[in-house]
Amino acid sequence: MINKIENEFGNKIGGSRRDMWNPAGLDINDASQMNDAERAEYIKKDNIWAKPDYQALKDEGRAIEAVYFIKQLRDSLAAKPTYGNGDFYIEVIGKIRDLAMNVKTVADVDCFKNLILKDPYWVEQGGTRWSVKVTEAVWTAGRSFFSKMQTSSGECRSEIRKKKFLYSEDEKIFAESRSTITVRTDAYNQFIPTGDINDSGKDSMVKTSEWQRIRANGISPADGNAIPEGKYILIMGYSFVGAFDTAEEAKERAIAMAKLAKSMTPQPEKRKGKKTFCYAVLDNIVQTETAEGKSGEDFINDFGFYGGEFGNWLNNDERQKNLDMSYVSFRNIARALNIPESAVSITGKLSIAFGARGKGNALAHFEPLRKVINLTKLRGAGSLAHEYGHAIDFIVASLYGCGKSFMETADQFRYFRHIPSEVQSIKKVVNAMLYTPEGGKTQYWKNSSKMGALYSKQGGYWDSCVEMWARAFACYVRDKLEALGITDGYLSGHSDLAIGIDTDGSVVKAYPEGEERTRINAAFDEFFDEIRPVLTGKAECKNEAELTGSSVRMACDI
Repeated sequence: MINKIENEFGNKIGGSRRDMWNPAGLDINDASQMNDAERAEYIKKDNIWAKPDYQALKDEGRAIEAVYFIKQLRDSLAAKPTYGNGDFYIEVIGKIRDLAMNVKTVADVDCFKNLILKDPYWVEQGGTRWSVKVTEAVWTAGRSFFSKMQTSSGECRSEIRKKKFLYSEDEKIFAESRSTITVRTDAYNQFIPTGDINDSGKDSMVKTSEWQRIRANGISPADGNAIPEGKYILIMGYSFVGAFDTAEEAKERAIAMAKLAKSMTPQPEKRKGKKTFCYAVLDNIVQTETAEGKSGEDFINDFGFYGGEFGNWLNNDERQKNLDMSYVSFRNIARALNIPESAVSITGKLSIAFGARGKGNALAHFEPLRKVINLTKLRGAGSLAHEYGHAIDFIVASLYGCGKSFMETADQFRYFRHIPSEVQSIKKVVNAMLYTPEGGKTQYWKNSSKMGALYSKQGGYWDSCVEMWARAFACYVRDKLEALGITDGYLSGHSDLAIGIDTDGSVVKAYPEGEERTRINAAFDEFFDEIRPVLTGKAECKNEAELTGSSVRMACDI
């Protein structure tokens, strides 16, 4: 009988989707359980008041003015705390969220201002009956909130028309078609000659105190005034189109004509966006060594991991397979780096997760704030060495007192003024990645820059030191194991799959090769020789620092 594998083992990691705040939004109790780095990362408007589905609010029957009012209130709020402390920011944004989400009608929009002005939480009465003084709550919400919360329903309607807010495609086409629909009244001379009324040349409709007069090309006043009463007259531009039984029929005709005109008009060629690069999912994962029946406790006892967890959607078989294969891979990391297996957890700070902390379409990622590697079910197989490279970069940097990872420091300060003297070998790794012995750019750096131009990632992803380090480290581990006669596809199967196709059809390899790879591997050897005493506990760092949320990426992913 196979034992059921629980969701977590070791210490509680925290911060996973299972541990996140409830759908109503982050509250002060949630924030009290965060460390300083997580507070800096997570206390923001989007987590306290998730962006509403405005179309759904409209569909449920709310007035369009109310929906737009909610949107502009939310948009006016400060994205992160800029005044006061984080807990008060959470309180203020939460109060505004609750008030705003109760706005459902036009009357609610027009009454909102009075609701706020009567509450001393938001304003204090000033020197006169009409003057007010905003409180700390308003300053915490953001400077434009006090203005936006006084918007009337009429102003909302004007902005809705101007911005075509929540318009369907047909509504947008009608709005842009310069169409006017008016009903034929019993006035005999409703249609007038096109040259009449000097100041009315801007519109086809000329308003009087009783009804609208109409002038249009393509129909004489006599023919227009012969149209039966109650018909709906459609004017597009300044031309008469026809008379219809209903306004809906007139609108449908206007939209159809506008679509036809658009289809016959040459459209500018759209710029082609960047393609999305995806690592191949490995179908056949080869490992020279195998393991069976490994448990979370084996990871704690043998490797010294801080903790581990599984996502709710991993079945028992998937959990066991990931445990067995990753156990072998962590043993192989110890072999590649020439460290005891107990040192793989990087002084007991590293955690591991399987399918518990998914991030978009990423196969795997490393979270600096919680010091945890997450592999996405078995799709993450092949990426473990890449993510372990991030873990070494971030965690070891914190052990040496850096507020940033080594590679983030290298990206920001290419002259390494902020690298601790005890780990000067880090400079050699970066120099080997970026520069040839003659001082020019390496092919690795050039190709990484080309990949950035070809594929969609945030600016500077492919050719950042952070990512170039992780890809080079995966290759280093693969080479070290191959020298020992070991193959481990689960660990580094993706190391030589960062391959793209340039616009001219040539192959672009965003990983080091040949002499460059040899130089980088030699620099890694020197780096690990230097930090090995710290990893194995034979030397102690006295300046350990916590990585700050303001200076680290939320996750390094592939």
